[in-house]
Amino acid sequence: MHNKGICNSVLHLAATLGVYCLFPIATLQMQWKDTWFKNVKCSVLGDFFLNRNNQNMIAKEMFNKSHEELEKQGGKWLISTSNSCSVVATVVTTVDFATTATIPGGMNLRTNATVSLIFIGLCPS
Repeated sequence: MHNKGICNSVLHLAATLGVYCLFPIATLQMQWKDTWFKNVKCSVLGDFFLNRNNQNMIAKEMFNKSHEELEKQGGKWLISTSNSCSVVATVVTTVDFATTATIPGGMNLRTNATVSLIFIGLCPS
């Protein structure tokens, strides 16, 4: 196929980024574009893999070049998401530790003694 004087195969066209954005998050969009490229790659003959266009690029090189910015955006999103998850994990761990270190029944505020509760379970005889 000819696109602005550049001889591209169907695999080259699948490697281009395009303007349609299916997902609002760059990481999901990158995953979709990678899956799309692999599906097209599986549907063409093996001769297309190493074909070069007029810019002397194979389809995988074209894919990498056209998706550089999307990859950077996805990396930033992934770092911010992992930071948020780390904060949540720290809060959950702190609350979990505080609840396991607390004595059941708490403290008697008048005498400053601990109030021990006895839990009676059903024990088979």
